[in-house]
Amino acid sequence: MSQDRVEPEAQKTAPGAVVEEVSSGVRAVGGARTSIAVFLAKAAHASGEPLRLTSWKAFGEQSAIVGEATDGESDTTRIAVSKEVWAAVHGWFANGGGECYLAPVDGKDGLADTLSSLEAMEDITIVVAPDLWSETTEQGARAEAGLIADHCARMANRVAVLHLPEGADSSTAVDATLGIEAEARGWVTVYHPWINVAGPGPGDPVTVPPSGHVAGVWARVDAERGVHKAPANEGLRGGVISLTQYLTDAEQATLNDQGVNAIRQFPGTGHLVWGARTLAAGDVSDVEHAYLNVRRSMNFIKQSILQSTQWAVFEPNDERLQTSVTAMISSFLTGLWRRGMLRGQSPEQAFYVVCDATNNPPEEVLQGKLTAEVGVALVRPAEFITFRVSQVIGQS
Repeated sequence: MSQDRVEPEAQKTAPGAVVEEVSSGVRAVGGARTSIAVFLAKAAHASGEPLRLTSWKAFGEQSAIVGEATDGESDTTRIAVSKEVWAAVHGWFANGGGECYLAPVDGKDGLADTLSSLEAMEDITIVVAPDLWSETTEQGARAEAGLIADHCARMANRVAVLHLPEGADSSTAVDATLGIEAEARGWVTVYHPWINVAGPGPGDPVTVPPSGHVAGVWARVDAERGVHKAPANEGLRGGVISLTQYLTDAEQATLNDQGVNAIRQFPGTGHLVWGARTLAAGDVSDVEHAYLNVRRSMNFIKQSILQSTQWAVFEPNDERLQTSVTAMISSFLTGLWRRGMLRGQSPEQAFYVVCDATNNPPEEVLQGKLTAEVGVALVRPAEFITFRVSQVIGQS
């Protein structure tokens, strides 16, 4: 009995002609995802892993507003959430957000447990806490904010979206209110004031923090412009009716000095995100971590390189490996420079990559270590634009 033989990497296209696919051996850095959010939702008797949501419809199928009956006492597939969480997730999807997670939290101890479980979820880049000031003491809220900030700083690949209490104003001492340690402030953003949005049912609007809507704006800007674009001067979508406070320039300046981003409305505009700072902007000595798009760009670059160099594990640790790693990272960064993510008139001015004998000495090579040092010049937002105006006086 005869048996046909099929070559796995060859395809016959005509008699006597064979096309073979040969791998070039060239590897590339793939861009990491930048807009995967997790919403921390206070829920009594919460348990289980975070729920993955891909649409607003999916959220409605797996959650219920506080006070709304679930499908039965034995139904464990749905959780009751607050109006703050409902509005935050709705604002996320309405403003351009996509895949996200809903993480039920049962009390302060539950928050600590939830943040521990989130450590295994490396794709999360945004942490939203709509319930931060809901049904808790100021001291309890500070403790929760600290746990969230510490989690983001420890993971070093995600940023928290927090907010001030509803009644806060420009005189609020943000450091005392949130109590976040200096080392973690570069991983936290704060927005103010709260917003009034159409509620889940008929009746009056509900007053909620802007965090979910703002996180959705981040995702929208990432998709339309890139993570290097500051997510500011962007309108809020998703049924925003009004703001609880209309800040003046002076009031915003006071909040900016503490690292708080304002939601503003100007004549002829909608409701705009009018700031892109991390909480570290309140410390004049910490300029490096002051801007949100710089922080998130660094996260993106680092995660992209880490994820795309896993192939190097167990490869022979020699000059060829170092050269290959250098080439693939350099190619990736050159692409970012061409897209306007890095500043400089040439790639040489925009970044450097060192992966050779200078930072891989023999003793570390013998220990199985491979080190690549990467430096980048990131584009920073033009927060302040100075105009010099001259009047030309007509002469008769």
